[in-house]
Amino acid sequence: MGGDPSGMPPTRTFLPAAGALVLLWLGGCALPIIGAPASFAERDAARAQAGLATSGSRPPPPLPADADSCYGALRSQGVRFTVADPAEASGVAMPTRLQGPLGAVTVRSRGGDGAALLDCRLALGLLRWEPWLRRAGVVAIEHVSVYRPGARTRRRGRVSGHARGLAIDAARFVLEDGARLDVLEDWENRERGRAPCLPDRDEGRAARRLRALVCDAVEQRLFQVVLTPHHDRAHADHVHLELKPEVAWTYVR
Repeated sequence: MGGDPSGMPPTRTFLPAAGALVLLWLGGCALPIIGAPASFAERDAARAQAGLATSGSRPPPPLPADADSCYGALRSQGVRFTVADPAEASGVAMPTRLQGPLGAVTVRSRGGDGAALLDCRLALGLLRWEPWLRRAGVVAIEHVSVYRPGARTRRRGRVSGHARGLAIDAARFVLEDGARLDVLEDWENRERGRAPCLPDRDEGRAARRLRALVCDAVEQRLFQVVLTPHHDRAHADHVHLELKPEVAWTYVR
């Protein structure tokens, strides 16, 4: 996966039979994008039952191509941050250290310590997700990993989005009443290879809320790579959310 999307044929999205995957046709290669529910009405009903609303799936505007524009976008939204020293952020194109919340949502490690170091574009991507998180009552994202110097993917050994500060492993979502939606404890259906955004009537309310939060980000096309507990055991306790600004596809497993 990867490459320059410029010059590629128009993107075509197919909605196959119930229980299948929505596919994104990209240069002759079909990639899974979103788990197609039996009907979109069924998915919306499941989200309504979880107390969450959905909105349109129009893709967000492109992320800024240069650091000054990205930093300016964060400042315009009142985000407190510092530009990180490139010496401590090798591999990160737009090194940023958050000093405050993204809107009403704080990003912090699962242990609760340390200001997150990440690429400015990931901060902006998370900020774009903030309205959906806020409506769901989320006040903090607790992660197990953001920037990891030199990180590589487990299977193919490719440079990971974590090495570029463009990925976050979200483990918990803290709600305004102090409750936590925990991926390890609350993501109930973990069938390997199952489309993550298929509704499941047998799930409890916490599981439905957690799945809906992630699938809102998928529906809004805020991240290009989303890996859930359905992907493999390595993602049992978190959801990997990664930006790939250079591509036009979305990969969800």
